[in-house]
Parts: sequence; C-alpha cells; structure tokens
Amino acid sequence: ANGKAIKIPGIFKAVKAVGWYIEEYGLAQVSINLTNYKISPPHLVFDECCRQAEKLGLRVTGSEIVGLVPLEAMLMAGRYYLEKQGKSPGVPEEELIDIAVKSLGLDQLYPFEPEKKIIEYTVAEPRRFETMRLRSFVNEVSLDSPTPGGGSVAALLGSLASALGSMVANLSYKDDKEMGKKGIQLQRMKDEFLRDIENDARAFDAVISAMRMKARTEEAKKEKEAKIRAAYLGAARVPLKVMERIVETLKLIGYIAEHGLLASISDAGVAARSSLACGEGAYLNVLINLKEAPDEEMKGKAESLLRQIRELSDQILDRVLSRLG
Repeated sequence: ANGKAIKIPGIFKAVKAVGWYIEEYGLAQVSINLTNYKISPPHLVFDECCRQAEKLGLRVTGSEIVGLVPLEAMLMAGRYYLEKQGKSPGVPEEELIDIAVKSLGLDQLYPFEPEKKIIEYTVAEPRRFETMRLRSFVNEVSLDSPTPGGGSVAALLGSLASALGSMVANLSYKDDKEMGKKGIQLQRMKDEFLRDIENDARAFDAVISAMRMKARTEEAKKEKEAKIRAAYLGAARVPLKVMERIVETLKLIGYIAEHGLLASISDAGVAARSSLACGEGAYLNVLINLKEAPDEEMKGKAESLLRQIRELSDQILDRVLSRLG
C-alpha cells in the first residue's frame, strides 16, 4: 500500500523461500534457503509444503538438496518420520538417512549419495576396519601385527553390547515410548565404539612410530623418550574412554533389562556380559600402556570404572535371571 511492500509473516523462522511456475514442465517449484536447520528443520518445512500443495489440490513430487546438508539434519528427519509411523527412532544412522531420503523425496530427481551430500561424510577420514566384512576383520585380528589388537576388540564388544541393547529397546518401543530415547542413545554409543576400533589401532600405531624415531644425540634421545611416553599415554586414553562409555551403556541396558520385552530379555543379559568383557578388556589395555608410561591418576580412574562396570553388569544379570524365572 502507498507504494510500500506488504510483508506477511511466514510460518517458519530462519527460512527464505521463493516459488514460481515452470511452464515448460508444467510444474511449480519452491526454492528454500534454510538458514538454521535447528530452528526450522527440513522435514517440517517439507511437510508444510506438502500441506499447502494439498490445499490447492496438488502434490509434491520430490525435492533436492543443492549443496551439502549437515548429518544431524538428516538424522532428525529420519527419526521424525519413523515416529510418525509409530516406529522406534533408535535405529542405525544409515537407516535414518535412508528413511529421510525416501520421506523427503530426495531420490526422485536423481540418486541421493550420502557420501557426497552430507557434510560430515565428505570430510571423514577413511576407516580401515569399520567397513570390513566380519570375516575379514576377524582374520585381520588373527595376523602377526599389533593392530587391531585387544583394545580394538574391546571396542567392538562395546559396539555389539550397545547394538543388542538397542535391539531390545526397539522391540519394546510399542509398549514403552521411553525405549525410543534409550535406543537413540545406544545407537550413538555403538557408533562411538565403532570409531574407537579405529582410534585404538591408530593410537598404538603412533607408539610404534615414536619407537622407530632415530635418536643419535642425547637431546634427540630425550625427545624420543618424551614422544614415546606421550604416545603410550595417548594409547591408554582410548580404552579409558571406552570404559567410561561402557558404564553409560550399562546404565541404559539396566533400564532395558528392567522394563524391556520379556521375550527378548536374554539379549539384554548378553549385552550386559558383553559390556563386562568390553570393560575388562579395555582395562587391561589401559594397564599395558601405563606400564610403559606410569600415570597413577589414570590408573586409579580405570580401577574405579572397572568396579562400576562389574557391579552394573552383575546387577543386570541378576535382574535378567530373575525375570527369566
């Protein structure tokens, strides 16, 4: 009015959008710039586009992402659509992305390639062990090389314990929606443990590299000794972190063992004992590295964590046996 633009508040914040009709295709297109996906996530904006189209008797035929998208935005979308279907959102990352792609119609125009479209995937370091087939990894462990070794195997046990716990949570979701949250947390734990399979091997590779340093002068020898000690401490920190995480994993499994589906309660017990093996294995790896680089504070922390791990695992096993009768 009076030569001034009239601004009408939109439905979403942190969104800039424009729409137009493409006559040669007989289609309308809406181009949207999401400036903060945490305020206005893609799935909510997409669903609103679908609702507005439906009011006009139209249908959204698909969508595309121009540029890159944060991983969390895709995971949020996957969980959102699973919950809309009445399913547990505590599923693997790959499954969440697949659900998001299909639900948002991101594969309607051309295949959506996560490794090229998701920011975190485009910059991720190659993972030598995580993408191996099971038999190949087991064979790799059996060879006469120091990595992957006990620390990586302990981390693998942690990932399996988390995965089993998540499985029971997902099976129990229909009767207890809290299980969805537990499943999400356990999936995150599982992924962290999987990364630590690699991290443990890399940490010990750093020890080997430090030991191979040439040191002809006294100064060089001191520098080498310092680097070896630092590398051993770094190698001890990875299994120590595994121990910290398995404590949190056991707390989640404890809830699942108490409230989970009875038909799958034995799996919660296996998860608890796998967690115990993970924790004890990680503890041994902390000790072997601290043997070469003593650190009483780190050792004391590991001992405290081990006591917690054993206590929590035993409590869960007792509860599982009680429920099994």
